[in-house]
Amino acid sequence: MENGWKWFVAFAAGGFLAGTVAVFLYLLEFNEGYFDPVYDPDGGYVYFIKRQTVGVTWGLGIEFFTAPAQAMAFTDRVSLNRLEVATGRVRELEAWPSTPITRRRVQNYRGRVFQTLTARLRATAPCQVEYRVGMTVNRATRPGVFHLSGVWREGGGPGQRSERGEWTKAPIAMDGGGVSPLHGDSELIAVPGREAYPAAIVAYDHVKETNAVLLKNDEFDMLYGGGVPLDVTRSQSRRSAIERDQTIKRLKDRLVAGFEAVGQSALDAGQSAIEEMQRLGVYPRDATLTARRLDGDFDSGPDSNPDAPPLFDITEAEFKAGLFPDIAAAIGQPGEATDWRGDYAVRRDFDTGARLNAYLDAGNDVFRVRAQGRVFELTLDRQPQ
Repeated sequence: MENGWKWFVAFAAGGFLAGTVAVFLYLLEFNEGYFDPVYDPDGGYVYFIKRQTVGVTWGLGIEFFTAPAQAMAFTDRVSLNRLEVATGRVRELEAWPSTPITRRRVQNYRGRVFQTLTARLRATAPCQVEYRVGMTVNRATRPGVFHLSGVWREGGGPGQRSERGEWTKAPIAMDGGGVSPLHGDSELIAVPGREAYPAAIVAYDHVKETNAVLLKNDEFDMLYGGGVPLDVTRSQSRRSAIERDQTIKRLKDRLVAGFEAVGQSALDAGQSAIEEMQRLGVYPRDATLTARRLDGDFDSGPDSNPDAPPLFDITEAEFKAGLFPDIAAAIGQPGEATDWRGDYAVRRDFDTGARLNAYLDAGNDVFRVRAQGRVFELTLDRQPQ
């Protein structure tokens, strides 16, 4: 009888242990993804960020319907890599063995439960790449925004050493990826995968309309068994935006050089170039005010034309206080469009700003101003062409 109890206890303990292991294996996840692939200037190499995470997740985490899911990453490794296009060989250049979420419980909805990593690489010189990596961490205690940034350079001579980045708790701008994803007709695309881990790096040929897989993770074949659909790469393509930015930059550089050639300082030449690009319609123009001086002299008496736009008296004290700098500029240059600042300041002793704000916020664009014994009609152009 005693041996029977021992067998029962051993069997129960074994079943509990097996069940625990089964649940753990069910919750366990292995994720690998490739971020922001870019060509080097010659197109022979592709730089990219790789992330490898091993951890467990639990909870439904269905956005809009349930609470966030929970996760803990036992390992979360990030590395900068270089792939040789001709051979497919991958070389690891820099590595960071952990991230801000390693061995910490975090929360988020399914699809980004291990938090979302973003990367921006820029390879503008042979054997050199600038990198920025960011992560926003959602956890019950000490949430925050983290980043690492630096420059990897091959070689080690003077001026050629790498500038290794380390994780820092601070935000970083993630725009300005540059033109590096493009080389000839090819564009590098990081195709979507599970849990915000891109499943592959694909070279999309815009002329031949083909996708060539350069690198893939273990989930790729299950997600894209028939190959990456062209609709996926077309939707991810940034070629049009990148080429437009290139054209705008070349135009601005030419304009700045032209203004500097006629004697303007670098600062003035930059501002002149912006104004010229606004005139050409390349940059959107700011809203403007244009003043027209009305005939006749006016004193501070009542307005005699009931059909005219409303008249606002602005005293010299208000101008001196800097409450209406755009109106002062407009009436100082009748007929010239000047920048409209709007949202006029309100002071306890003056209610003109509040009344003007209310009038313009209602959608009105024409008003009159009486100042220095004259009356001006001002026209607001909210979206000048």
